[in-house]
Amino acid sequence: MYRTLNIYILSVIYLFLIGCNKPIPKKALKLELENIKKVEIKNEYPQIINTSEAKDISTKQLTDCISNIDYIALDSEHLIGEIRKMIITESKIYIMDSFLSQQVFVFDKQGKLLFRIDEKGNGPEEFISIWDMQVNESKKEILLNDALGLSYIYYSTEDGSFIKRERGIQNCYLANINNIYINMLSYGQDFNDKESWQLLITDKDSILYKGFQLEELQKNNFIENSISYDFENKLIYTPTYSDTIYQFCENISFIPKFVIKQNKSIWNKHNENMTYAEICKLIKENNYTLFTGNIIDSERYMLFTTNEEYKGGIIKQPYIWDKINKISYRWDSKTIISKENIRDVITIPLTSYNDRFYGIFQIGKDPELKSISPKLAKLLPKDVENANPIIVAYQFKDIH
Repeated sequence: MYRTLNIYILSVIYLFLIGCNKPIPKKALKLELENIKKVEIKNEYPQIINTSEAKDISTKQLTDCISNIDYIALDSEHLIGEIRKMIITESKIYIMDSFLSQQVFVFDKQGKLLFRIDEKGNGPEEFISIWDMQVNESKKEILLNDALGLSYIYYSTEDGSFIKRERGIQNCYLANINNIYINMLSYGQDFNDKESWQLLITDKDSILYKGFQLEELQKNNFIENSISYDFENKLIYTPTYSDTIYQFCENISFIPKFVIKQNKSIWNKHNENMTYAEICKLIKENNYTLFTGNIIDSERYMLFTTNEEYKGGIIKQPYIWDKINKISYRWDSKTIISKENIRDVITIPLTSYNDRFYGIFQIGKDPELKSISPKLAKLLPKDVENANPIIVAYQFKDIH
């Protein structure tokens, strides 16, 4: 979770801009929203997913429900720092590290590093920051969101070479659909004291629509990327802290698709102004839960997480929704399996592609892993500290 993105981005954008030439007054960064059209949110009935009705299922039970599992050891010539986003396509694996190495790593499906995009700098073909990434293989384009540089930058999926730069607006996260940009903003990023909206839809830096006005609960220094895509490649968005997942429609409107119902949801307090620390206290001390906003979708199963209390702290609790049988499962990912009983490894996925889930893990060779599957054993590194993670790809058959 990215607690301080709002403060960090606001401060760095402003300092960067005043450092380039003469100081720029903050009012010059203000986004004028008064006469901008509101995005239509259609009144439809969403599917209710009740977490209190979820059936408990262990990692061991889930492993027994896997129809096929594969592992990909990533080339470790250049180490990835922290994976913030992973995108899988037919032929490639795209990994974004926004903070440590500040690069994009592109691998083939066997884990061979094809190229990196590490063009950090102030030049016309370079980025100041990378806060989000989108891949369009049909157009052979990688879109990087340079939030601090107020730019949308395109590189080639073939070799990482620069294609073009487009002027953008301040944001945290981004999606491009049919040549329009959906910008996800945190509170205060618009420098507008009269109104604040989480989504601004633009043609480059020209604002076309505004959507999802911020509630009191959302007016703090927290934001998490809650723009994703479902199995049919339709854009899905969840407002920060909200329980409702919306689907974007081509006529520039949204429809509610799912509601993640929780016994004591943080969203019940959407009219209250609270700090993120106060929200965490409610989770840790009063049994509140928070839907994190993201879904990982396949044809039959959809995975999502909630923030819940565990041993005085907060963990991401995964749930699996069976879209055919309308049953939810609470994945007990906390129970430790003894090393001698581990055969295959599955982890909470970061993404999905073609009905398969993709997660990552890092373990090294260990004589105590006596039951480990041969195809995984041969990939385990001797020096795990100097190795990139292993990707696990798996598909569920009937979960029961």
